[in-house]
Amino acid sequence: MNIKSLPKLYTDLLTKLEVEHIKQIVPSLGNHWSMYNSTVGKDYDPEFTEDDRVVDTPSGVYFFYSDNKNWKHEPNQFLIRYGKKIAEQVAKDLNLKIKQYIRMKVNVLFNDCNVKQGQFNAPHKDTKNPNTISLIYYVDDCDGDTVVFTDFNKDAKTLGEPKRFPPVCGNVLALESMMYHASSNPTNYNRRFVINVVFEYEE
Repeated sequence: MNIKSLPKLYTDLLTKLEVEHIKQIVPSLGNHWSMYNSTVGKDYDPEFTEDDRVVDTPSGVYFFYSDNKNWKHEPNQFLIRYGKKIAEQVAKDLNLKIKQYIRMKVNVLFNDCNVKQGQFNAPHKDTKNPNTISLIYYVDDCDGDTVVFTDFNKDAKTLGEPKRFPPVCGNVLALESMMYHASSNPTNYNRRFVINVVFEYEE
């Protein structure tokens, strides 16, 4: 396994036609979005509010795959196919075997005039399972970095200086799901779409 290489940025995992198809699909997903007052809800760690860079904002989520029967989701076969293709290529590169897919969803953040450059939403982990990988696929070129807290100090509860990954259409960021990370809102564009895929791998 090559988990130590994470977080890692991938390019060209999909064809140009597939990338363009996703750009058409995502903005026209219809009325199946769930809107939240936060980007992470109850999973947010309130101790991080002492960091003035944290400014959590509303977000929209479109679930299109979940292994949780209690989660409402709207299956979209195109997005599921693309999500699995991305995951399979990342797993192959990391020398991992996918055990199961946990969830796939689209996240959207909007331009918020109260958010300043350099600020980010609630730091969080995607799962509590150590054998899971999170993938973030960027639908468009825009601003609104993904920030990954590789210097997080568990005892001191300090976030440190994060690594920043700006959205570039077609790029995929892979990280361990238990690694603290956060989204940030666009300030120069109206919206920021990403596809999030989380899978469990065999030990």
